Amino acid sequence: MFNGRVIATFIVFAVVLFTGNPVQAGYGERICNNKGLKCVKVKRGDSWRKLFPNARQRNLVKRLNRMNTRLRSGKIIAVPVKLSGLKLKDISPFPERIRPSKRSKIFVNQDQLAWAAYNHRGK
Repeated sequence: MFNGRVIATFIVFAVVLFTGNPVQAGYGERICNNKGLKCVKVKRGDSWRKLFPNARQRNLVKRLNRMNTRLRSGKIIAVPVKLSGLKLKDISPFPERIRPSKRSKIFVNQDQLAWAAYNHRGK
């Protein structure tokens, strides 16, 4: 598992990474034209639950857009074209496993507002 030093390092990275507001940055709008995604403009009265009644799918779209806030009218979000059957690992910018090494590793990608932590086994 991860030792205290690795966890402390992760906390520092997380604070640096998430002090910006991804909602204002328009992350979903920035990626919605990528292959396999479509752009959806939020209309007045729309909510996460109304747009995505399925809780699992709603959670995936929120994670994809790096949002856990209310939707506001006019906001552009990215939605996978084929949402049915999609899993979190399918939208992750990092691989599920990496090559094993002697140490645990943490990767941070500020452009994608994402991070990944791997143990020495690469899991």
